[in-house]
Amino acid sequence: MRRQTGYLFVISHMRSYSTLLTHILGSHPEIDGYAEQLRAYESRYDLSAMGPRIEQNTGERRKGRWLLDKILHNEGTMSDDVIRTPELRLLLLVRDPVTTIPSVVKVAREQANSPENIATTPEGAVSYYIDRLAGIVATGARAGSRALFVASESLVDDTDAALARIARWLGLASPLESRYRTFPLTGAPGLGDPSPNIRTGRVLADPEREAGSGERIRIDPAVLAPAIAAHREAVSLLRARHPG
Repeated sequence: MRRQTGYLFVISHMRSYSTLLTHILGSHPEIDGYAEQLRAYESRYDLSAMGPRIEQNTGERRKGRWLLDKILHNEGTMSDDVIRTPELRLLLLVRDPVTTIPSVVKVAREQANSPENIATTPEGAVSYYIDRLAGIVATGARAGSRALFVASESLVDDTDAALARIARWLGLASPLESRYRTFPLTGAPGLGDPSPNIRTGRVLADPEREAGSGERIRIDPAVLAPAIAAHREAVSLLRARHPG
């Protein structure tokens, strides 16, 4: 008999290794999904609609008990009714701003199609990052013990331990693996990591990761300082509230 469907969300920000994590999760036989669906979740109906959209994105029928999506922007709202769903779990993923902000600016400039994309400037990227950290903390507070905090750096620095911790928390019957599948939308611009790194099908250590060509982004320390302070405060709260 199929176990009750669960709804798993990676709640994070841009350039946080969220694409890497969702590919690892989506490669597990108990989890379906890998790409950001860019949807708001206002009711249980929105949760039930996840399955058909995931099947469209993967080109495959559902096989697992968890449906997976990720939310990287404060516009991706989750109502209190959805947050209270007993079968819902949140992975709260946060990466340090020193590496995140230059990456956000670089990708935003490469993919920007309008001047309204504030992340194309360091100041705009810092503003987005600080606001998003506040959104992640607030969403986690509403979910309580059904949320788990994961430091992005642990996915590449201590991969086995990080994945084992997530697998235990989700009650998976088999381990999460550092090698993962690629999918039809893997590497597609606007739907996660567009670099060649995600197409390798395995977790890469920092020295192995391809930085890409083009402009090298330098961030004024004075511009970056508020993001560093916000990260320190957010991580302290998330570690205390959502240890798993």
